[in-house]
Amino acid sequence: MSESKKYKVFFNKDKKTGKKIKNKIDKYGFCIVENVLSKSIVNSLIKELKVANNKINKNIQNIIDCEKKGISANDIYKKKLAHLRLQKNKHRPPKAVHDLVWMPKFAKAIASSNILECIKIILDDHVRLSQFHTKIIRKQKQKRFFYLDIMKTLRPTGYDKNLRDWHTDWPHDPWGGGPTAKTNLGSLKEPFPDVTMSLTVIWFLTDIKKKGGTIVIPGSHKRKKSPRSLNINLYKPLKNEITVSASSGSVLIQDSRLWHSPPPSSIDENRIAVINRWSPWWMSINDYAYDCITNVMCRPLSKREFKKLPKKLQPSMVHLIPDLKENLTKEIINRSYLSIKNSLKKKN
Repeated sequence: MSESKKYKVFFNKDKKTGKKIKNKIDKYGFCIVENVLSKSIVNSLIKELKVANNKINKNIQNIIDCEKKGISANDIYKKKLAHLRLQKNKHRPPKAVHDLVWMPKFAKAIASSNILECIKIILDDHVRLSQFHTKIIRKQKQKRFFYLDIMKTLRPTGYDKNLRDWHTDWPHDPWGGGPTAKTNLGSLKEPFPDVTMSLTVIWFLTDIKKKGGTIVIPGSHKRKKSPRSLNINLYKPLKNEITVSASSGSVLIQDSRLWHSPPPSSIDENRIAVINRWSPWWMSINDYAYDCITNVMCRPLSKREFKKLPKKLQPSMVHLIPDLKENLTKEIINRSYLSIKNSLKKKN
């Protein structure tokens, strides 16, 4: 088996596919799933994403501008100065609306792809969509430069082939979303327990066979520490790294503990993807960064917007909706029922 093929699974809508993906994630910390989306669907999603991305960025900038003027989140919401929605926790301020409001075709693609069923096999029968955002790695004419992101953390970019930005994802990211209580979402204490607590799912909408995709270190999810907490240069290549190679319509699923880096920018074309993170029902995913209304964690929707989502996706997003109860899935209730039933049989 070639070096790249051993990390890949060709997608089929059956339980065997989900188990194959789980086995590779357990062993390597990631899996490249080929043939998830057809070419025609990918083309449609790219068009939708480009329009949505402009709306999302404009909305976030409007919110930031209002905050700079001292306008509260409640006033932004009431005066409709930007697209905010009420949160599930009524004590929290209104927050930027969920990106899927502007991406109904992508919501349908997630629901119909069966990737959600694979995520459940890996995490648990009840999962939540905790983060969702578009990702356009834009072509760059500068070799390398650093900038402060929205959380005020230093990030590199540029076309330098040796440029890296090594990290692990939340909840295994020591930076935790920023250096202040307003933005910090928390992070697990090291050494990390050997449990998959969150999955990052990257949907590649452009071909990354030639230009390269996410850079990963296979097996690094077992190291029990994040590169951001070690005395290493986060911005240089590391030993045993590989670059993910996949065609458009493929999906990369990775354990949040995996050491990875975005690829350097291209000098001649943009690379387009959609990133979402999924957590099991038992993870606390929206208890902190109380006053941050622009981060991508658990952006809310209205009940009307929620009802427009595909039925298959709704159980994983009901935690984002005010005035709606979130019930555990029937699979979890049934396993409790069977456990109680079996224990009563043994007693008799």
